[in-house]
Amino acid sequence: MVNNTCQTSYCMMCNLSGNVPLDTTPLAFTRGLNRNGLWDEKAGLYGLKGGYAVYCNGHIICFDGSKPARFLKWDKTGYTSDIRQTIPTGTIISCTHAKPMLNVAYSGENALAIIHTTGTGGN
Repeated sequence: MVNNTCQTSYCMMCNLSGNVPLDTTPLAFTRGLNRNGLWDEKAGLYGLKGGYAVYCNGHIICFDGSKPARFLKWDKTGYTSDIRQTIPTGTIISCTHAKPMLNVAYSGENALAIIHTTGTGGN
């Protein structure tokens, strides 16, 4: 019997408005990104080495894990290491991996629902 348990490597932004700034709004990022802008050693796709974010216009930014990732805040008032502050209210971050990346179900400041699931593959 083959074990079809899958571990997705990315977290996706769902329910994004079509009116977001395409060059500064992340669409996906590698799993394991913590609120402090560093990737988790065990949950991160590349461990402590870092990861990357894919933006709505298609460009990709790679982050070196030796320093926190920096993102432009949604309201453009500055920069943050917390990727949740880069997306509009109502956006959902969907991640599929065994260990939760963000340990919140709701954030009042950004009205985010963080969904964690462990998927199983089909045929």
